[in-house]
Amino acid sequence: MNDLVERYLKYAAYKARKIRERKTPVGVANDLIDLIFHPLFGQVPGAEILDFLAHSAVEGEFNIRKFVKYNLRSTLGVKSRVKKREIRRKKSRRR
Repeated sequence: MNDLVERYLKYAAYKARKIRERKTPVGVANDLIDLIFHPLFGQVPGAEILDFLAHSAVEGEFNIRKFVKYNLRSTLGVKSRVKKREIRRKKSRRR
């Protein structure tokens, strides 16, 4: 099966559980936006920007700080921070 489709189906199953738990319409809308765009991150150029714009439309505000905090790193293709546990493992291997 195509890797993108497989990844999307796995993420959709996870998100379906989260959507059922939501209490507010805004929360449901945000989870649906996540369901549509998050599997496309890194696969489709601009998916992060479309995700941010969709969330901004639902929340009724355009907050560039949120974009920088949550989307800028993946938009630029920079890997997220390495977890402390992984750093410790690498240091212990060097010794």
